[in-house]
Amino acid sequence: MRLIIVRHGETTHNRDKITQGDLDTELTDLGRRQAEALAKRLLREKIDVIYSSDLKRCRDTLEPFLRLRKIVVHYTKELREQSHGVFQERPYKEFTSWQDSKKGKKFEMKPEEGESFNDVMRRVNKFLDVILEKEKKILLMTHGITKRAILMSLFNKKDEEYYNELRELSKNTAMTIINLKNDGRHEVESLYSVEHLEDLDENNFEGDVNK
Repeated sequence: MRLIIVRHGETTHNRDKITQGDLDTELTDLGRRQAEALAKRLLREKIDVIYSSDLKRCRDTLEPFLRLRKIVVHYTKELREQSHGVFQERPYKEFTSWQDSKKGKKFEMKPEEGESFNDVMRRVNKFLDVILEKEKKILLMTHGITKRAILMSLFNKKDEEYYNELRELSKNTAMTIINLKNDGRHEVESLYSVEHLEDLDENNFEGDVNK
């Protein structure tokens, strides 16, 4: 089984450092150009089926590719970004300040009306249990934190150090390709590749800010 995992294009909230979580937000001009570049890159891949977060930024990132190739898409809440609850629509530094002020394990921290990272892991694991039974070439369109949860689940990682390593790599439309093996020794063909963005103006392009 071949799994391609992609994060959505840049949004206005990414650009402005506003927490978006599981809210619907709009792509920026750069985000739309990233989506167009991604579409051309995905044409080089054989894809049988697509599973995508049902949030607008993922739908909009997929749209240029779906204009070029007709593939069945299943939109699902299971691939949504982590809900940041009461911090959504507020400056992202407020959320990180709240995290820094809390004691305990980071993965268990749950903002009011939101989710913890462990909550995201549980719904991701439920989703993977279903799709990993299929022998297909699958594209997943999702979000920064959710993508990390998928990778940590696949490689049985539970530590914050690995989480932080992936976060540093997580740019908009970054593409990861994994060839899944029955023995669990999965082969990473490409990890957070952004080679398709080389011709874009990336002066303001950052890593995984605001998901």
